[in-house]
Amino acid sequence: TGWSSWEWLGMYTVGTPVVANDLDGRLELFAQGSSQRLLRTRQVPGVGWASWQETGVTVAATPAIATASDGHLEIFVPSADTRLLHSSQSTPNGAWGGWDATGASTVSTPAITRNGDGRLEVFSTRPDLAVEHRWQVVANGGWSGWAPLGAVSGGPMVASLNVAGLLELFTPNASGVLSHSFQVPGSATGWSAWYPMGTYATKGPTLGRNPDGSIEVLIVDGSGTLVHIIGRLTGWSAWTPVVAGLA
Repeated sequence: TGWSSWEWLGMYTVGTPVVANDLDGRLELFAQGSSQRLLRTRQVPGVGWASWQETGVTVAATPAIATASDGHLEIFVPSADTRLLHSSQSTPNGAWGGWDATGASTVSTPAITRNGDGRLEVFSTRPDLAVEHRWQVVANGGWSGWAPLGAVSGGPMVASLNVAGLLELFTPNASGVLSHSFQVPGSATGWSAWYPMGTYATKGPTLGRNPDGSIEVLIVDGSGTLVHIIGRLTGWSAWTPVVAGLA
């Protein structure tokens, strides 16, 4: 029947909100308030949205949130003092725990997604712009230490399972060219080398998975055009404009 009208949720934000589904289908919403404090709300059946709650963290960049394989949510937040902090629900649909220091310093929004076997993996950019990652040792369990991924990130990162069921990571390199690396089971690091994807990214990337499992990556290129590329088992398509003139 179309879209509803806009509804005021009771807060002005200064950053990009992030949202995820609880196991029971309700939405959980995190947003930066005007003081850069991270606030949280969730849907309440029959009511709408709960009141905003303080999380106790001042944020420096957009958080990243993901659903673990049992349905509970986990969030990673770049704090104002450059630490990457982590919190999770105690149970699916449940209350949120306190904040853990992950042992990493970060200067950018992290990326988080789930491996094919259900383990979450998070990617972060250090103050020297090197990319590193850590992962759940078992699904829904504890986390590994941080390991380098051999690249310098020049912007945001996004990650997803590709059509082969392996994780693939995308970020602009130090020159601003969108580059990617993917899991290689059995290799020394578990990941491929980094490969440039042939165009500059002035905004983005962002991505999604199509029903056939292919990855679709979108960026704003150097001309200000929104372009996309699709990764299938046969390889990557050419970059194709979506909308012109977004500079």
